[in-house]
Amino acid sequence: MRGSDIPLKDRINQAIGEFTKGRASMHIPAEATDCDLVLGDCLRDIESKEQRIAALEVAVSKERERCIAIVNAARSCEIDSDLRCIRSWIESGDATPGQLA
Repeated sequence: MRGSDIPLKDRINQAIGEFTKGRASMHIPAEATDCDLVLGDCLRDIESKEQRIAALEVAVSKERERCIAIVNAARSCEIDSDLRCIRSWIESGDATPGQLA
């Protein structure tokens, strides 16, 4: 199909332009199936979905950062806990120099 390499939104805008220039049938009063109305609805739906996708990408990125922070905090707590155990073990006198090497 000629012009199939043109992005869909551009094709829709061109089709609406062709319609408004009188190269397609027009109904008065307008009908829900008129090409320009259907294409306009499609274009608005595409743009709405693009905006939703962009918002979801931002939300996913923020959630990913939050999860990484939680994992890092958990690792830090585990390390702190391990260090407290080692410190306690050393301070108790149960640890020998050979065990610490």
